[in-house]
Amino acid sequence: ICSQKERWCIEEIRKHVKFDTEGRVTKVLETVGKDGEEMDNPSGRLINPGHVIEAGWFLMQYSEGEVLNDDVQKEKLFSLGKNLATWALDIGWDKQYDGGILYFWDSSKKFSPIELEWDHKLWWPHTEALIAFLMAYEKTGEKSCWDNFVKVAEYTMTHFKDQEKGGEWFGYLNRRGELTHDFKGAPYKGCFHVPRAIWMCINILKRIN
Repeated sequence: ICSQKERWCIEEIRKHVKFDTEGRVTKVLETVGKDGEEMDNPSGRLINPGHVIEAGWFLMQYSEGEVLNDDVQKEKLFSLGKNLATWALDIGWDKQYDGGILYFWDSSKKFSPIELEWDHKLWWPHTEALIAFLMAYEKTGEKSCWDNFVKVAEYTMTHFKDQEKGGEWFGYLNRRGELTHDFKGAPYKGCFHVPRAIWMCINILKRIN
């Protein structure tokens, strides 16, 4: 039953990924039709870079487990996960306002998403990126993966971490990287993303050192 559910999850992720004729990722949509078809409306064009990066490292982690026994299949799945994370960071990284991952994006690149917080920068996509690129670096040794990890880590630790009161992270920044809310815990920001990311990253760093 678990194997069936795992295969179903992977196929569901694939439905959201669109490729060009050479197999390169061109977009990963938040919402698609039942069979993966695109929908030309605000919901259908919506991209959530954090979710894409998270799905990417899920695939990378799954490919390295003991469930799959086909090396070719493992490599393809790992490569897909790495490519998803890389694509999402590239499209989501705010090059105009000194970095950070934007919360939402419109795949058409013609409009801003209808979500009012689309240009905010939240803590959790950054935690997913820390995991994803460190995981990719451990497997591949590619400098680009390490550079992405360092880029995200530097932004995260200088913008989200409370440098004056214990180090717990704030959760919400505007596009300029300025704090919008000073609370550190809320219904959505619980004790999950930050501890998971730090724990996983520490373990990976121990292995590669």
